[in-house]
Amino acid sequence: MSASPQTLVFRTPAAQAPNPGKVVQALAPRFQLSPDHDWLRTFLSLGEPLAIADIGAAYYGEPDAFTDLALRGHARKFGFEPEEKCFNDLVRGNNERQTFLPYALGDGEAHTLHICPAGMTSLLEPDPAALNFFNGFEGFGTVERTVAMPTSKLSDVEEVDRLHYIKIDVQGSELMILQHGGAKLDELAMIQIEVSFVPLYKNQASFGEIDLFMRAKGFIPHHMQACKRWIIAPTVLGNDFRRPLNQLLEADIVYIRDMVHPDGIDDDT
Repeated sequence: MSASPQTLVFRTPAAQAPNPGKVVQALAPRFQLSPDHDWLRTFLSLGEPLAIADIGAAYYGEPDAFTDLALRGHARKFGFEPEEKCFNDLVRGNNERQTFLPYALGDGEAHTLHICPAGMTSLLEPDPAALNFFNGFEGFGTVERTVAMPTSKLSDVEEVDRLHYIKIDVQGSELMILQHGGAKLDELAMIQIEVSFVPLYKNQASFGEIDLFMRAKGFIPHHMQACKRWIIAPTVLGNDFRRPLNQLLEADIVYIRDMVHPDGIDDDT
């Protein structure tokens, strides 16, 4: 059967080494704030810069609106990144407006960090069955090495006082961090979380589990900043295994305080 570039081809793609850079680029959110952020502080009636925590701060070339806010004096950014190589690259950017810390956030217990290619490094073990469900993901769950990793509770991090906004993208352990956020989570105005519709790691919380937790904490979904789709193996569109179809993979979702029922919102939030 001949196939034009728009034809759905039911076959296994030709064997080739996955290109992590292209996949990371394909999965990255297409979002960046305007260069002029004065409206943000005016709108929020803030007398001081926003306090932002970037949990899972490793940089893979995607737009970073939080650093932009910090460099313009509109935010104080705290970045958390436990992977040594990534942290060493980030810490060179430490200054009075942004601080990177080498902490793995979690439940305060010791865990195992699974070092994987293509941004798949996680405290959780990759799930081969889930990875094989998607085209091109087979090699991304290869664990190159493991490292014993102590974790800290977000509530116990002394370098950070009050936070206005948190972004969490930690490849599977988002719920564990949320469950041990303590007062820092209670005082938040907004939180951005990467959620998975098809978990790629063993024992990873799904979007539904995280959504239930956030609603119980008094938050509601506000905005889906980026919703990523991928194609189910072995289907291929136009001979390009990276072209998505309808299957939901993951999303960056922003939660805000439940202003439908504002009685539970602190006046200082």
